[in-house]
Amino acid sequence: MNVETLLPNTIGPVAWVLQAAILVRMYRSKLCDELPMLFAYVVFSECRSISLYWVRVHFGFRSPEYFVGYWLGFVVHTGMEFLIIREVYAKVLHRYEGLRTLSDTIFRWAMLLLVVLGIIVAVSSPAADRDAMYSGILLLDRSVMIVEFGLMVLLFMFSRALELGWRECIFGIAVGLCFYCTTELAAVSLRTYYRNAAAEFYSMAEPFLTLIMLAIWTAYVYRTDRARNPGQSLSNLRMTEWNDAVLQFLNR
Repeated sequence: MNVETLLPNTIGPVAWVLQAAILVRMYRSKLCDELPMLFAYVVFSECRSISLYWVRVHFGFRSPEYFVGYWLGFVVHTGMEFLIIREVYAKVLHRYEGLRTLSDTIFRWAMLLLVVLGIIVAVSSPAADRDAMYSGILLLDRSVMIVEFGLMVLLFMFSRALELGWRECIFGIAVGLCFYCTTELAAVSLRTYYRNAAAEFYSMAEPFLTLIMLAIWTAYVYRTDRARNPGQSLSNLRMTEWNDAVLQFLNR
């Protein structure tokens, strides 16, 4: 079975079911109020995948319509992933005003740098040259994945100090994102290095990686604790000291 038939006939419907399950659970448990960006991301992903399926059936997998629709949706999709990471940070750091403010500043600068890079890629890739445009998009994708991967690694480095428990829902969201960023970065790097020789591998890998991330999210949304209740441990006290130091620095 080739890529053109595998994606719509197997991976796509499974992803739709997982996305629908996440949306139903989040709505019924009011988790959508706590994580609105995650909820919006899953809604967008569901609509995007169904729309691309319709375009693929009517115009073909290699049609210009599918190419444009896929990559336009990809830009929005990737931007929303970045905002989910920001939402995870805000949720984890909700008790630490200074650290939360610092993380917001980091996210704003990272987003600005990615927007500048996107403009550079768009200007340097002639609209009539599909290969040049595709190479530019892959470059942008890899840059975004590097930033997202770094942010997720930073979060897990401090997970013990933040007392982020593995049973917490927000931990599962972070795990799914970390898995996706890591493996997607590896896949897009291989696609960039080996060019067309790795094109089919990348086309197969990307939806599989998304599927695994959705499965992780589904498991955590249905089976884990929601509330964050860090105690007064030594690690928590140390985070409080860091937070106070950051607040003192920001209020200068």
